[in-house]
Amino acid sequence: MKRKTVRKLVFIPLGTIVLLLGLAVGAAALLLTPERLTPLVSRVCDRYLDAQVRFDTVSVSLFRDFPYVTLRLRGAEVVSHAFERLPDSVRSVLPREADTLARIGRLDISLNAPDLMAGKADIRRIGLADAHLHACVAPDGTANWDIYRSAAAAADTSSTALEVNISRISVRDGLHLAYDSRPDGTAGSVSLGSFFVRGRLTTDLLRNDIRRLRLKDCAVAVETDGRAGAAFIDSLSVNGRRRVDYTVDLAARKVVWGNFDRLESLRFRTGILFRGKDHKEATVGDFSLRLNDMLVTAAGEAAFRGDSVVTRFGVRTQGLKFASLLRLIPTEVLPLARDYETDLSTDIDLRIDGTFAPATKTLPDVTVDWRIPAGYLYYKKDRNGSRIDTLALDATLRYRPRRPDSTGIDLRRLQVSGIGLNLYAAGKFDRLTGDAGFDGTLKGDLSLDYLTRHFPSPDGTDVRGRIAMDMKGRARLSQLDLAHAGGAAMGGFLTVDTLRVHVPKEAFRMMVGHGRLEMGTGLVRTDSLDDGGKQAVGAALTLDTVDMDMGRALCVTGKKIDVRAAMSAKNIVRDTTAVHPAQGSLSAAGLRIETGDSIVFIGRGLGSRWSIFPAEGAPRIPRISLWMQANGLALRDAGSRFVVREGSVGLNATINRPDSAMQARRDRWLDSLQRVYPAVARDSLFAHVRALRGPRQLPADEFSGSDIDMRVSSDLGALLRRWQVNGEVKAVSGRILTPVFPLPVVLRDADVAFDTDRIRLDRTFVKAGQSQMVLTGEVSGLRRAMLGRGRLQGNLEVEADTLNLNEIIRVANAGAELVAQGGVGHTESDDQLEQRIVRSADTASAGSLLVVPGNIDMTFDLTVRRGVYANLVLDSLSGEAVARNRAVRLTDLVMRSDAGNLKLTGLYATRTPQDIQAGFDLEMEKMQVARLIELLPSIDTLMPMLRSFEGVVDCQIAVTARLDSAMNILLPTLNAACHIDGDSLVLMDGETFAEISKKLMFKNKKRNLIDHISAELLVRDAQVEIFPFVVEIDRYRAAVSGVHKMDMTFDYHISVLKSPIPFRLGIDIFGNLDDFDFKITRARYKSADLPSRVELIEDTRMNLRNYIREVFLRGPRAEDQARLRITPAAESPTELLPPADSLSAADSAELKTLEVLETASEGPAVPEKDGKNR
Repeated sequence: MKRKTVRKLVFIPLGTIVLLLGLAVGAAALLLTPERLTPLVSRVCDRYLDAQVRFDTVSVSLFRDFPYVTLRLRGAEVVSHAFERLPDSVRSVLPREADTLARIGRLDISLNAPDLMAGKADIRRIGLADAHLHACVAPDGTANWDIYRSAAAAADTSSTALEVNISRISVRDGLHLAYDSRPDGTAGSVSLGSFFVRGRLTTDLLRNDIRRLRLKDCAVAVETDGRAGAAFIDSLSVNGRRRVDYTVDLAARKVVWGNFDRLESLRFRTGILFRGKDHKEATVGDFSLRLNDMLVTAAGEAAFRGDSVVTRFGVRTQGLKFASLLRLIPTEVLPLARDYETDLSTDIDLRIDGTFAPATKTLPDVTVDWRIPAGYLYYKKDRNGSRIDTLALDATLRYRPRRPDSTGIDLRRLQVSGIGLNLYAAGKFDRLTGDAGFDGTLKGDLSLDYLTRHFPSPDGTDVRGRIAMDMKGRARLSQLDLAHAGGAAMGGFLTVDTLRVHVPKEAFRMMVGHGRLEMGTGLVRTDSLDDGGKQAVGAALTLDTVDMDMGRALCVTGKKIDVRAAMSAKNIVRDTTAVHPAQGSLSAAGLRIETGDSIVFIGRGLGSRWSIFPAEGAPRIPRISLWMQANGLALRDAGSRFVVREGSVGLNATINRPDSAMQARRDRWLDSLQRVYPAVARDSLFAHVRALRGPRQLPADEFSGSDIDMRVSSDLGALLRRWQVNGEVKAVSGRILTPVFPLPVVLRDADVAFDTDRIRLDRTFVKAGQSQMVLTGEVSGLRRAMLGRGRLQGNLEVEADTLNLNEIIRVANAGAELVAQGGVGHTESDDQLEQRIVRSADTASAGSLLVVPGNIDMTFDLTVRRGVYANLVLDSLSGEAVARNRAVRLTDLVMRSDAGNLKLTGLYATRTPQDIQAGFDLEMEKMQVARLIELLPSIDTLMPMLRSFEGVVDCQIAVTARLDSAMNILLPTLNAACHIDGDSLVLMDGETFAEISKKLMFKNKKRNLIDHISAELLVRDAQVEIFPFVVEIDRYRAAVSGVHKMDMTFDYHISVLKSPIPFRLGIDIFGNLDDFDFKITRARYKSADLPSRVELIEDTRMNLRNYIREVFLRGPRAEDQARLRITPAAESPTELLPPADSLSAADSAELKTLEVLETASEGPAVPEKDGKNR
């Protein structure tokens, strides 16, 4: 076919179609004029909308965007009728233009008309200019956009959803959006200068494809809950390519929210590239965010796979200034944010790499590099100026969830200087999610004065001084306890200078001049805990001066204190249940510790060592050793002082291990009780049996308060039961001041060994007042005594160079009286305490009752080279003294003195205040009479005439008596048997014998010598019975006997056996010493051969010794009062006398003549004061 023909066949039909289409479009343009179209659109709007819709013009352009049809609206306004049904009271609170939903100056919409008829809105362009949209919600919830009529809405819901595709949207000449919701108080507005977007915009968001977006001059304002916010966006641009590659650029300024108005500018830029199937992989590049002058950059990629995200992303800041950051923080979050001044900046590099899956709790790896270059930080509101001069940080944080070993922190540098603080730290931390470990260094110093001045405590706590430290090492979290510290390697020191702490609320004060604390683990050169050097854990504390006051609880003062402790690190990690060897030391130039119960410990020149080892054969039982020496040690309470000089103390302690045999007996006993009481729990059997027995009724003991009370507290008692302690104490000298024995006691060469139950002395020198002695022996029963249910037992050898018994007895009595009075009171000075104790002892009553404690069983073996007792100076003293059962027994106490020799066996027993017994058997050789009376004043009561003699006698006397509480003899209970034998006695001048010498015409009426005298006497029934004895004096030999009663009346008979008178005569003397009389009678004794009563005296002494032994062994009893009579059944001397006869008349006349001659030879009589002649 020819080409011309083909052209005709093609172009003629095509031209016809175009012509017809042009005719149709022209016809439509002629028909759809604005005059016709505007009312039509208005009617359609009125039909479907419950609102007043007005248009200036509505037109259609078929050629502007051909083949698209362009609908153009000019001057459109929509006024809602939704508020017309509201009452006037509600409408009055609404804005004036609340009904105006929209006001649009121009709206152009270009769309594909044929597609619209097919249910598809293909919009090529939407153009909007000078538009105002206002959404308002009334207080009752009615919205002004509720304008669709119900019938129209129902018809719309039945229709098919319309698919919308928009290619371009543009806004010019401003767009203003307003929103006002009165129910929730929310309001907002958006003003746009211009807006343009091009691409493919559909209702299916996943299919949207933005190719280009431009926004300029956008102002946003929001108000809610009384807080307002605003922002101004200068520009926003988005460029896209193939729906996978986007670039976003945002510039904003003046971002305000509430009081926050510090964000002056904001710049944001990023590029996003979507990849992969369904675009679920994204790459972010060139991300940058600048807030004011702060810049944050980022880059990375992420892939969305199901419910997990695989990402590799990085965020970085460079030169981020803290000052700018503080300005961005609202004051509600950080009120002080505006009060700081700083030049600090930071660089942060954050990297995230891995998978994030919440369902499986899978987290990605995170790495953060954080660096803060050195800068300052200043708090402006502090008038004193709180300033950190230097703050610097350089660190890296690694989080590796699948590799916990790699999770950690690398701290390359942390430095803080200022506000009284200098701190530097560096190190590495690993395994932060598990058994964390560290290896690093920490050093610095801190001014506590600065902290107290700038950050005062509300409760008045004041801390002054400076602290410095230097620590380094490596360890794991599991090694920060004693059981596993052996695997750690740490060390360092902490020092303090002029540290002062005052906590008024806790009444606590402390001052440290200079102190240093070293601690950690390390290789020790010499380790006695094991063979050779090895890893050890230890600490050392040195204090130049310390003064700590915790009120009444504790006060500590010290000088040059050094405390050290160490233990083998290797042994710690072996067995956590075993006892690990440890050792340490303590030294101090001076130390004073005062507790709340007035106990004060003072030490000078202290040096000590301690160690802990497992007991032999028992690795879980500790054995503690302590050795201490000191130039001076002192322990004192309110009324006592104990001082040791140049002393040492050694101590070993271990836990008591139960005896297997004792445990077996206890188990058998429990088995027996369990069979008797099967319903009782095994661990309650003993308590059940004690409850069945009932309380023990102990006999009343009125002297129980005088027992030695060594009971300790329940806590210390539990320690005594659990621990076995032994040791030794040695000292060059010591001193004791106590009201129990109110006399200064000095110790020298003290050598004392002790354990929990006993104390042993080895030739310890003791000086008490004028007495000097050496003590050797032991005291046992301490443990039971301290637990409150035992007695003290002891056996001591006393070797004394000098022993003043007078002083000791006086001081012992004074001590008992002082203790009963509550001591001597509190004193601070040792000299003041000594003066008060000595003064109290001097002023104490000599007759106070001496009570023998009932909880002692003590034996003293005495050897004295020189002593003083009463008025005797002893050249030697030896014997035994035993205190037991509230009684004291003296056995074969031999004394040699300047006045004679004595041998004594005696008893002193204190059962009750109403039953105090005493008895003694005393044998004296060559004893001076005057000294005898001074030694035993009571013998003057037994033999009143003895005071008239002077010379040396031998005397054996056995005495028993009861005493009252003032140590006075109850005379009705006095029983005695006495034998006196003397030679060359001088009869001293006395009224009775002066009268007799006158009557009997002695040659020497003032002093006469008695060649020999031997007399026996008994004391019983309140009278002294003198058996007949012979006495030769001057020219006479006479036999004497009689009775002397306790009321000081007497009745004596003297038979003159030899005299110048040629006949025998007798003299009866009777009356009392102040008023006596005599008469001449016939002699009742005919010769000097008188019966001896020596055997009677010896039997009495033997009975007394047996009585003393019996009472001492079993203790004093009430029935002993009836058995206290030790005198045998013997007739009274008056009953043995023959009947008395009067003289004959011739004998009386001769005697009268002799008396007259004797009187005349002496001269004239001298008148007495009462007028009688003498």
